[in-house]
Amino acid sequence: MDLAERISTLRRMSGLSARQLARLVDVAPTTVTRIEAGRVSPSFDLAQEIMTVLGEPIGFTGVADM
Repeated sequence: MDLAERISTLRRMSGLSARQLARLVDVAPTTVTRIEAGRVSPSFDLAQEIMTVLGEPIGFTGVADM
């Protein structure tokens, strides 16, 4: 699962709308929807902030590192 899919899944699991997540990380709601659609790649800092808000460390993939 790539970062865009992970953000989308975690956001929905958290019960947040794209607008709510955007407000929490101080970006436009369209930024969140574009990230989730894979049309925009967030900066590392923004990705880290989003994942922190969603309660998951940025490096977590759910599988062991090779």
